[in-house]
Amino acid sequence: MIDMESGRVLYAVVEFCGFMCLHPGHHPLPWTSLKYDRDCRGYFADVTQDLVESAPDYTDESWMDREWETRVHQHYSARPYWQEIGGQQ
Repeated sequence: MIDMESGRVLYAVVEFCGFMCLHPGHHPLPWTSLKYDRDCRGYFADVTQDLVESAPDYTDESWMDREWETRVHQHYSARPYWQEIGGQQ
């Protein structure tokens, strides 16, 4: 998910189904929760299936709700993008 005004990446949206596909759909992970691995030349997130499945529910409007964003960042112990230098207020 990219902020249309700033062009900043806010979330990596992963498709995850889980055991017997009990939690299908797209699951946004805060971009600040990902780390770049130079050896693999890709990003990774240190999350478990349980952590993804227990994340706050996501709807198409969620990304416009700062309360939802706050809960998601807390859930993944990720630094909120709006608290970074140059972040949105």
